[in-house]
Amino acid sequence: MKKRIFKYFVGFALIIAGAYALLYYLAEPIADHKYFNPDGFMVIAHRGGRSLGPESTLFTFQRAADLGVDVLEIDILSTKNGKLVVIHDDTVNRTTDGKGTVANFTLAELKKLDAGFRWSPDSGRTYPMRGKGLTVPSLAEVFTAFPKIHINIEIKDGQIRIKGDFGRKTTRTQAGLAFALINNMIKGVTQGYVKELEIVGVGYRAQIQNKNLNLQLQFSHPVVFPIPEDIEIKIPKPTQIVIQGIDKQRVGDVAAEIRAILPPEPYKGKGIRYKGEYVRKKIGKAVTK
Repeated sequence: MKKRIFKYFVGFALIIAGAYALLYYLAEPIADHKYFNPDGFMVIAHRGGRSLGPESTLFTFQRAADLGVDVLEIDILSTKNGKLVVIHDDTVNRTTDGKGTVANFTLAELKKLDAGFRWSPDSGRTYPMRGKGLTVPSLAEVFTAFPKIHINIEIKDGQIRIKGDFGRKTTRTQAGLAFALINNMIKGVTQGYVKELEIVGVGYRAQIQNKNLNLQLQFSHPVVFPIPEDIEIKIPKPTQIVIQGIDKQRVGDVAAEIRAILPPEPYKGKGIRYKGEYVRKKIGKAVTK
């Protein structure tokens, strides 16, 4: 009975392995989107083509699209009730017949404003787009009308705005990744990142010599680790290594490289470990008579 079960198990495992190998052999990587491999120059409509009509309106976006532009550049702000709208300024004063900051309006209140009220093709002599029903569009409206809007990140007025087709799952994922990376960059240049290592073992120690980290471990010779230019290493005490830098990944990589020189062994825990790292130890073999 046991042999039969074992044969079934082995046969099932072989089928799974064969199917995986076949799929791996037949699989092909997805080609890069043409947006990331443009042929020549790309035409970008700044603020949706502000010279073609009232900026940041569906009317002007459509005129730009009809001209064959490659990218619609948009700016996004949040309303009082948390809805994303497409508008450049923090206030509605310059582009509509209203006054006040965007953050103090709900989406419904913004929709009552005339987004074509201030636009003039002849430096203020005429205002042909007043009363044409143009409104401040929501981000969802833009995505519905122009589903191929690309993600853009720009710093403006001390703020970082991530823009893209957030109606798509892949874009939301990319936007979340971009936000996390940017947040890490800001934290890196304002606070910095730190990784601490501890050295455990009798006679084990570390010291800085010139631009190198000199490690005295269990080896017959000292281990010299060149300190990268973008990393700062401090030795508060001989058994403690502090690694600092502005790049989170870089700091982690350097810490991992130093730890890999002599990872903690499982019997006495001797070696280099992260501060606070739990080292699971094995029970040594007992000597019996």
